[in-house]
Amino acid sequence: MLKLAVGVILALPVVDVVGAQDDSPRRARPQRNDRFVFAGGGRKGQVITLADLPAGGAPLTAYPMDPTTRIVRDDSRLNQVLLVRLDRVLGGVHAHRV
Repeated sequence: MLKLAVGVILALPVVDVVGAQDDSPRRARPQRNDRFVFAGGGRKGQVITLADLPAGGAPLTAYPMDPTTRIVRDDSRLNQVLLVRLDRVLGGVHAHRV
């Protein structure tokens, strides 16, 4: 019984850390109407437009950004995406804009 009590006491601080929810807007999942911004390089944090994505060009690494607060959701690697323009590949089907 003593071992169980000691185990529970030692585990409580860990449960608190694991169960705590991070309310950071930078860690939040992408939301509807977010914009994509460059994840790095000289244009880090700038909004990506269709002109930045040439058809058949290399993919761009991006993070979502809240257009109202301009907070980039870059505090979680799960929010990082690759953007690719597929206009030619789709052959007549209009691709969705960024």
